[in-house]
Amino acid sequence: MIRKLLIKTGLFILPILFVLFLFEYSYRSIPNAYAYKSHYLNDSTKASNIKTLILGTSHAFANINPHCFSEQAFCAAYNSQPIVMDYKITELFLKTTPRLTHLKNVILAYDTYTLSAESKLSNSRKINYRIYWNLDFTPRINQIHCFKCLKPNFTNFKLWLTGKYKIDYDTLGWVVSTHSEKSIDTTQITQLQIKDKADQLSFSSSTQQDLAQSKQYLIKLAKLCQSYNVHLILVGTPLTPLLLQNIPKDDLVYTKNLADSMQKTFNNVKWLDWNSNSDFQLNDFTDIDHLNKYGATKLGYKLDSILKTLPLLE
Repeated sequence: MIRKLLIKTGLFILPILFVLFLFEYSYRSIPNAYAYKSHYLNDSTKASNIKTLILGTSHAFANINPHCFSEQAFCAAYNSQPIVMDYKITELFLKTTPRLTHLKNVILAYDTYTLSAESKLSNSRKINYRIYWNLDFTPRINQIHCFKCLKPNFTNFKLWLTGKYKIDYDTLGWVVSTHSEKSIDTTQITQLQIKDKADQLSFSSSTQQDLAQSKQYLIKLAKLCQSYNVHLILVGTPLTPLLLQNIPKDDLVYTKNLADSMQKTFNNVKWLDWNSNSDFQLNDFTDIDHLNKYGATKLGYKLDSILKTLPLLE
C-alpha cells in the first residue's frame, strides 16, 4: 500500500520537477551581464589582454566608457555592485585563477554608494554572483534563494522566447541603453525623486558594521593591487548639483576622508574627486547621477589621460 502511494506520488512529482528544472535552466540561459562578464574574464586570451579593469556600481557601468582607453579596458562593474564583489572579482582573476596577467590599473567608481551598496542589495541580485561568478557573500545566501524559477521575471522570459530580448551591455561590458542617448531634463525631476536617490546613496540604512566591512574590503583591494604592482584609481564620478547637495554632508566627508587616507597610505592608490567636476555640465547627464554616452565618453578619455601619467610600479 505504502509502495503504491510512493509510486503515485513520484509519478505526480517528477513531471513537476522536470518542468521546474527545464524552466530554471532556460531562465538561467537568458543572456545577462553577470554571465557575460564572468565568461569574458574566464577566457584566458581575452583576460590577459586587459590592462585596465573597471569596477563598481552603475556609476562605473554607465559612467565610464571602456572604449576610450589607449590600452585594452574592460568593465566588470554592474548596477549596485558592492565593494566586497569588486574585491572578490579582482582576487579571483588576479590571484586565485590568474587570468589578468597583464593588468596595470583597476578603476573603481568610488562614492558614498560604494560603501553602502551591500546593505541595500536584494537577494535576487546577490544570487547572480553565486550562479554566474561562483562567488558568495558572508553570511552565505540560503541555497533556496538560488532558484530563479521561484521568483521569475516573466516579462524578460517572454521577450527572450520571442527573440525580442535586448541585452544591456556591449562587448567590453559597458552599458547599452537607449536612455543613455538622452540628456537630462531637469524640469521633469521632482524633489521626491531627488530625495529618494540621495537616500539611496547615503548611509541611512547602513550600520557602522556595514561601513567597517566596506572599508575593510577597500583596504584589501588596495593591498591586493599593490602586491601585483597594479594601480588602484578611486574616482568619484560626476553627480549633478541637484543630487550632490542633498546627500548628507557627513556621509560625503567620511567617504572623501577615507579616500584621502588610502591615497596617503598606499603608493598605488590615486583618488580623483570628480563628483562636482566643472568639465561636466547638465547636458552630459542622462539622469541626476548617471552620465549619458557623451558624458561617459568624456570621462573615459579624461581617465585615460590620467593613466598615461602614472609611474610604473615595482
